[in-house]
Amino acid sequence: MQYYPEVPMWWYGIIGIISFSFLCIAIKIIPTQLPIWAIAIAILLSFILSLPLSILTAITNQTIPTQVMFELIAGYMIPGLPIANMIFKIVGCETSDQATVFAGDLKIGHYMKIPPRIMFAIQIVPTVITSIWVTFIQDWMLNNIEDICTPQQKQGFICPGSTVFATASVIFGAVGPQRLFSPGAPYATYLTTQHSLNLPPPLDTLLFFGSSPLALLHPSLSTSWLDTSLAPSGDMSTSQLFSVHLQV
Repeated sequence: MQYYPEVPMWWYGIIGIISFSFLCIAIKIIPTQLPIWAIAIAILLSFILSLPLSILTAITNQTIPTQVMFELIAGYMIPGLPIANMIFKIVGCETSDQATVFAGDLKIGHYMKIPPRIMFAIQIVPTVITSIWVTFIQDWMLNNIEDICTPQQKQGFICPGSTVFATASVIFGAVGPQRLFSPGAPYATYLTTQHSLNLPPPLDTLLFFGSSPLALLHPSLSTSWLDTSLAPSGDMSTSQLFSVHLQV
């Protein structure tokens, strides 16, 4: 592989600048109520998380969910904005997730002796094409399929994923985590450790998210799921609420 030229870093830089520019234009043209500074924070957090999440995925073959963490952060930073909350979550989660997948694909390409620049092109070109194509297909479906995304849709296009997003947008966007999980709120006790650290919000709420991945590396840290009755519609994947117990 040493005979093949590596991908210059400025290639990645150009892709990042173009993508960020399109993202900023989109959230300004469409009334999302999401400020650009919040997008910058989401990307910065994803940049910080990409390396540890990739390491954990490589070691354990398990993907660490970060959706609720980004929903909580957005809920505290920009409360009362459900659409902005969901966009913040998508940008944060997908940036780190796609970085992990991209690194894994490059690793497979290295094992298969595929030149790095060819591997880069194989990743970027189909991504651009499918992004445009899927957007057109989705727009056509929403405008032409009768009763789409409703429970009574005849062909089964009930959009369960969109229902989960709608529920999460109400919990973490419209209502907000401050009314649910902050000190004095109804579910505050479910997101605290056995040994209270008296941290200010939102650090107390986010503590268990930082501790959970450590359970994969050391057995002294473990997680236990909450009763499913706390989750909307009994679906734990919607809220993924769990408490961390530090077994000292």
